[in-house]
Amino acid sequence: MANYYQFKDLIDSCDKLLETFQSFDEVVPQGNTEIDTLETEFRIQTGLESYFHDFRQLLMDSSFQKFSDVSFKIENRIFYAHKIILISRSYFFECLLKYDHQPIHNFDFLSPLAFQFVLEFLYTGTIDHLSTQDAIKLLSAADYFNLEELIEICEKSIESWLSETTELSIIMELLQDSFTFNAFQLQDACISKLSSHILQIQNSKQFENLPNELRTRILERTNFVKK
Repeated sequence: MANYYQFKDLIDSCDKLLETFQSFDEVVPQGNTEIDTLETEFRIQTGLESYFHDFRQLLMDSSFQKFSDVSFKIENRIFYAHKIILISRSYFFECLLKYDHQPIHNFDFLSPLAFQFVLEFLYTGTIDHLSTQDAIKLLSAADYFNLEELIEICEKSIESWLSETTELSIIMELLQDSFTFNAFQLQDACISKLSSHILQIQNSKQFENLPNELRTRILERTNFVKK
């Protein structure tokens, strides 16, 4: 029974937090001063951090598994989740869970780590400790589930590494991935990086194997006309 009341308190606290957020839109700070604005922003940020913490606990804490109503099997690992959260956060899952009532769903093409990141994002809107390599692998899952904000999180993680690397073959691989998985911001960053090294890559097989659109954009960026 203790777990039941703990779970109920969590949902009640989240409901109250949402009501508080809604009230922020209706209240104009007295005097419209900078201090009032900063205080309001601080309250919102503090509330969001508490909200994300509670929902991360709902996802990660095994004591809440008994309250889940949907599960997923990725390789040999089972993930437990809550339909109301997935449906409210993702059109993909809304379509899937409205019409597919299987007790367990399989995504065999994903790795357990990638799906864990997807769930973490859906529950909290953020991802803790996302490495560059994990971000690259996560792009395909983010695109498959049509999670544009998750793609942007991956792009930001990758771009910090991209600004420092000089490994052109890896950058071209990354450009191909960004094209395949609709990571448009990352595409631009890769093209910008490669365009400054056009003489080094123009005759490579890897460059020739890029889609025509990407090769054209790189050449246009450098004002280079291939003969």
